[in-house]
Amino acid sequence: MEVNENHYKFLWGPSSQSSLARLLAEPGAGLSLPHIFSDTKDARDDALRNFTGLIVGCMVITVLTFYVWKKCLFEKYGAYLPIDKNIDAQQLNKRKIFMSTKTYSVFKVMFFPLLSKLDMDYWCTHCGCDGYLYLLFQRRFQRLTIYMAVISVGA
Repeated sequence: MEVNENHYKFLWGPSSQSSLARLLAEPGAGLSLPHIFSDTKDARDDALRNFTGLIVGCMVITVLTFYVWKKCLFEKYGAYLPIDKNIDAQQLNKRKIFMSTKTYSVFKVMFFPLLSKLDMDYWCTHCGCDGYLYLLFQRRFQRLTIYMAVISVGA
């Protein structure tokens, strides 16, 4: 396979083509990164503006999603959190004890410590060992993703 040197040139240095021309490169050269937020001839300026635009766009989408969840689902239906950690008492009484709230601040005070501690007894009792291992894996994977992002930005 023939490598087109001009196709990769925009990643490291200035190019004489606009970002649209770089995106719609000649056939066989492949697609380059789309430049949504900036369309200049300076590739570094394009990359910085697009990175900033994508980060801001992701943050806006995250905030809007949280707001819609809070207004449409949480305030209407509330949240139920199991608070009984003793599995023997649950099996003896044939019931679970739940905490119910429609107030986000109460939910935050109750749920975030459970999530930050990741207590094995609590999560295995209410989600099973598979659920606890999945949460543990996701926490470690998120930490690894952050490390990799810092390394790749710093390099």
